[in-house]
Amino acid sequence: MSEYQLSPAALRDLDEIWVFIARDSVNAAENWIERLRDQIRLIASRPSIGHVRSGGRRYGSLRFWAYERYVILYYKEGEDVKVIAITQGHRSVKRVIEQRWPS
Repeated sequence: MSEYQLSPAALRDLDEIWVFIARDSVNAAENWIERLRDQIRLIASRPSIGHVRSGGRRYGSLRFWAYERYVILYYKEGEDVKVIAITQGHRSVKRVIEQRWPS
C-alpha cells in the first residue's frame, strides 16, 4: 500500500469539517472524520480509483474521489498519494483547484 500525505490545507479542511459538524455533535464529527480518513486510506491503497478531469495540462495528474457529499482531491507522486483538498461537492471545486494546484 502507498503512503499518503495530507497537505497543510487538507489538514485545515478536516479541522473545518470537524468544527462544523461538532456544532451539532462531537460524536458525529469524529465519525465523519474517520470515514473520510478511511477513504483516504482506500485511495492510498488504490491510487488510480479516482477519476481524472479533462482539462489537459491544467489538471495534470490531479484526481478526484467523491465520497458522500465530499470530494477528495489528490495526486500520486512516486509511490505516495498527496491529498491537497477535502471539500464539499457543492462548493466550487474549480476554485479550490485554482487556489491549491499549480498551473
